Amino acid sequence: MDIKQIKTDIEKLVTQKIDSGQPVAMSWLTQEVLNDHSDITGEDVDFYIVCARYYVSDQVKRQIKKFEPSTAEQDGQLVMDGFDHLQKAYPVERGEERVIMPVWKMTDKELEDRALEYDAMAHGCIAHAEDIRRYIEQRTLEKEA
Repeated sequence: MDIKQIKTDIEKLVTQKIDSGQPVAMSWLTQEVLNDHSDITGEDVDFYIVCARYYVSDQVKRQIKKFEPSTAEQDGQLVMDGFDHLQKAYPVERGEERVIMPVWKMTDKELEDRALEYDAMAHGCIAHAEDIRRYIEQRTLEKEA
């Protein structure tokens, strides 16, 4: 097994869980992957467990981060069939942990909260664009003066 295979396996595991309607939490998934590869022996077992936990949790975090709100173009694998932007899952607070929850398992309130977050992001992006254009205008006026 190599690093690329571990990354691919984690990506597939996240996709399988979301597609089957399971929530995904970073700590849960990290532990599941480590449990699947727990045959570590020898004097340096603690060292290898620490290294494995660090790498696996980093890769899990990267996969989960794909579901976080972003203004970037979305990965087509994350989008629900029949929609242009609606993701298959979004991060929500459940209990003490932030989990990636399939949309069909989210409440209307959780989905509306996500929509409001995107509204706020859009407003912020428009304001940012206006500031850039105002700066260009000011700079142009200063050059002409």
